[in-house]
Amino acid sequence: GFEVSTDELRIIGLAEIFPITKDQSKEFLRDVRHLWLRSRRMGTIMKVRSEVLKFMHEFFRKRGFIEVSPPMFISSACEGGATLFGVKYFDEDLYLTQSAQLHLEALIYSSEKVYC
Repeated sequence: GFEVSTDELRIIGLAEIFPITKDQSKEFLRDVRHLWLRSRRMGTIMKVRSEVLKFMHEFFRKRGFIEVSPPMFISSACEGGATLFGVKYFDEDLYLTQSAQLHLEALIYSSEKVYC
């Protein structure tokens, strides 16, 4: 680390008040997500989530499963025909995947025990 010493300190401008308080609506928190992620509550949630995922991975790996990462975007709808979120990618229409089921069903023939 480094030590910083100074002979003079001048306030150049005041910072805005941190906009997140205990009584903020969920809509407001979604609008300032980059700030909400800095909160102690979100830090705690992320730590708990990390531990849950760690134990989940250990559970599956001990039983011979392999973790796979299905595609995030697909070129066609999965079963169910729900409303799709589409994007253009190199002049191709792609959709945010809603289920990993089709990908996992195909992988079980080559890998048998898979999870995501």
